[in-house]
Amino acid sequence: MMLCDRFFLGKYSLEAFNALISFGALIIMLQIGANICACAADVFVGQLYGANKTKEISAPTWQMIWFSIFTNLLFVPLAYYLPDILPNNLQEDPNAVFYCRLLVAFNSLSPLTCALSTFFVGMKNTFMPLIATIIGNSVNLIFNIVLIFGFKDFIPELGIQGAAIATVLGQVACLLVLSITFFSSYNRRTYHTHKFSLDFSLLLKILQVGGPNAIAQAAIASAWSFFFILIQSLGEANITLASIIQTIFGFFVFIIQGLSRGISTTVANLIGGEQIETVSEILNSGVKLCFFFFLVISLTLTLYPEFIIRIIFSNNEVEKITHYITLLQFTLFWGCLSFLFKSIRGLFSGLLTASGYASFVMINEVLTIWILFALPVWICIQFFNCDASLAYFIALIHNIVTVGIYYWKFFQIDWKKNLRLV
Repeated sequence: MMLCDRFFLGKYSLEAFNALISFGALIIMLQIGANICACAADVFVGQLYGANKTKEISAPTWQMIWFSIFTNLLFVPLAYYLPDILPNNLQEDPNAVFYCRLLVAFNSLSPLTCALSTFFVGMKNTFMPLIATIIGNSVNLIFNIVLIFGFKDFIPELGIQGAAIATVLGQVACLLVLSITFFSSYNRRTYHTHKFSLDFSLLLKILQVGGPNAIAQAAIASAWSFFFILIQSLGEANITLASIIQTIFGFFVFIIQGLSRGISTTVANLIGGEQIETVSEILNSGVKLCFFFFLVISLTLTLYPEFIIRIIFSNNEVEKITHYITLLQFTLFWGCLSFLFKSIRGLFSGLLTASGYASFVMINEVLTIWILFALPVWICIQFFNCDASLAYFIALIHNIVTVGIYYWKFFQIDWKKNLRLV
């Protein structure tokens, strides 16, 4: 939904498009940890479903519903005091501040949607979450067009504020579809979805499963949020290039998430079936897929940059932005290579998590993102006024080193011992 906002804001004005670079990263930073914790409930739902304990299946989902509601104790006050804690350069555009405040205030809608989806995903019903997502994004898209650009004399142009309202309405629509199905008479009768008890012991168990990955992803998101705040001082060309890369690779991040979840599930099944010898083959297949996606994306950006620019921006801005890309062409080059190793990093992360090394993944991700990326970028920008190209080169180095650490850990595992433990 946020990428949809950026697409229409790119058509609206370059200033509006760039204004959300830091705020978008900030919102994701606040969202992602809660989302991952909420999604962890699908493991428990799946276990209960497999054990045919139908009357208990909704309990894990309810614990994450309560957890999502509790997050309002953080998000609502944070939205209220946000202008007081933002850096001065981010407070210059009141419309962008409104966008951030509104989405932070309603941030609990995201983990709440994730929590409800676990009830369906845990029972291998991915159709309902898919339908809910399509409906939610359709609502967001329609209201983006109407509210950002206005509609005749009935609705004025709201720009960034309109994008914020459209996103909230889209999230509410998605949530309503899942809620109506969750509380249907069949699900109430069969799975007791109307029993909304709070079980602290079960809640803590779910948080223990999702916690390490949530901490790791929140640390990554916070480091990138820090980077986008830093880059505001480098001028319009650097901000625009960073905004384009964030938008493009933000769209393709589903590849990384999908491969990571896919290899995690596949390896878990292999371990359970005592077919551990095929783990390396699965990893090799995943790496080949990463290279395939990298080639498709990088060749598209290299051969048809103006086509991509015309998709995102209005015709009035195309010439200026094409000049920016020519000026900082290595930014896209390093960004593409960084995306490749980030994809491979996701593979190893999913594999090691499925093998019982979630804590190792968490420590590796937290330390490397801040020591190898955030700190060097801060030094380069703060003291040497380096441009975005160097920042994305540093991101490439960070991803290569992190993959190297995972590769070392992969060959350190005693797989026979690991198999017995499972």
